Amino acid sequence: MNAAPDHSDAIASAAFALYAEASTRFQRTHRPADALAALRAYRRFVEAFLTPAEQAGLKAAGVPALGRRA
Repeated sequence: MNAAPDHSDAIASAAFALYAEASTRFQRTHRPADALAALRAYRRFVEAFLTPAEQAGLKAAGVPALGRRA
């Protein structure tokens, strides 16, 4: 029986591409909104490497998930 394909590399690559684009935009514009977009994109990239247990640990520690405001 074959396991389901692991798409984590593709997810991380796509997240990094979005981060690189957002970071470049911020470096060009220096707008606060672009800085926030780059930070959010970087967090999505980092979260692509977290296991479900690590994600649960962050939630238990009170770290807000993306899309929620503290």
